[in-house]
Amino acid sequence: MKKIKGIFLAILMVLIVTACSVGQGIKPKPNEGPNGGEEQKPTDTHSTLYIDGLMVEEVIRYFNEVALNTEYSIGEGNAKLIQKWDEKITYRFFGDPTEQDKTILKQLFDELNKIQGFPGIYEAEVGKVPALRIYFQDEGDFIANFGDFIGYESADGAAQYWYYNATNVVYEGRIGYRTDISQEIRNSVLLEEVVNLLGFGDTVVREDSIVYQYSSEAQELSKIDWLLLKLMYHPDIKPGMDQDACEQVIRTLYY
Repeated sequence: MKKIKGIFLAILMVLIVTACSVGQGIKPKPNEGPNGGEEQKPTDTHSTLYIDGLMVEEVIRYFNEVALNTEYSIGEGNAKLIQKWDEKITYRFFGDPTEQDKTILKQLFDELNKIQGFPGIYEAEVGKVPALRIYFQDEGDFIANFGDFIGYESADGAAQYWYYNATNVVYEGRIGYRTDISQEIRNSVLLEEVVNLLGFGDTVVREDSIVYQYSSEAQELSKIDWLLLKLMYHPDIKPGMDQDACEQVIRTLYY
């Protein structure tokens, strides 16, 4: 009986040691990046922001180009810092929008309102002054209204906003759309100018973006456009943050 008991205990100890080894495992050595540090790579479980095949360095480059280099703001602050809305945006249409114009914009607003941290965009109540005025005008009225802002150059639309110099918080804006262009072109411009109004400039490198500077053909926001909107309005990205501070947050959130 003692011999059998000894064998049983020996087997039990082997099982315990094996179980401990499997449970703890051996921690793999981190992948090293080009500068000797740990390289950030996606894991098997990603954040909801992650886009398959899109590395964080590319996200940061695009974010820096369009979110930290805006040309649509009115103020004396630094355009290379985050400028964004932080309170509910109320809007009203002026002029002659088509039913398709209104449908496209309201669908876009509904999607924006689902973004974590976005303050919301809703039609202004009757009698209330809207924070955002959206104009639909023919070329003559559009130039009269926005010509000083766009340098009296030819344009299908324009977006402009005002922010507080001390905080970089946007508090007022306006958008102009020309009604004497085709509905298909205006469908693209409708989306582009709203994205500009939310604190983004144009891109010259991403042809798939709604804010690509040399085209008005995209009929919807790209995946990376939505990604940047979600990053811009994430609670961890604050008005007035600079490039380095934004990069730290993006690297944390993206994967």
